[in-house]
Amino acid sequence: KLGASEARFLGTKCAAPLNELKAQIESGMAREILAARQLQFLKAVANDDRAEAFRLLDPKSFEAVDPGILWNRLRIRIGILKAAEMGSDNIRIDKIEFTEDRHTASIWMKIFRKSPVNPEGVWRDIPPTEWRLIDGQWYLRAEPRRPVALSDERELRPRPRAHP
Repeated sequence: KLGASEARFLGTKCAAPLNELKAQIESGMAREILAARQLQFLKAVANDDRAEAFRLLDPKSFEAVDPGILWNRLRIRIGILKAAEMGSDNIRIDKIEFTEDRHTASIWMKIFRKSPVNPEGVWRDIPPTEWRLIDGQWYLRAEPRRPVALSDERELRPRPRAHP
């Protein structure tokens, strides 16, 4: 933050360029922090480190769902990525976008996957994650619903029980 030095430029022709420069610097710093936290989160879940993963989650995530259920859903989602040989060369952050108020960011990632159809491998999109700025720190927003990365949720829905 530029702080006190900003006040001297308020109302001058330098104010707009200074504000733009400040926003660019803050945006670049936030992108670096977000990228590091996103990868830290993925590694924590892949390594079964619940404490580290939960430390990176928005505290409101725990209001809507039991922590055990939340952990299982996160592990399922990351399990899909882990099955694709998750590593620094296999996952990349493609784009980070901020809302206008700069308190929410979406991170789009891609994962490199090989398959019998594409033995050389292709980059595939991963559903975006949403991060929120809370008290100066970025936290991942965990949805209480099933992870988007699962392609066929019908298999996960409880089946109606037959009544005798």
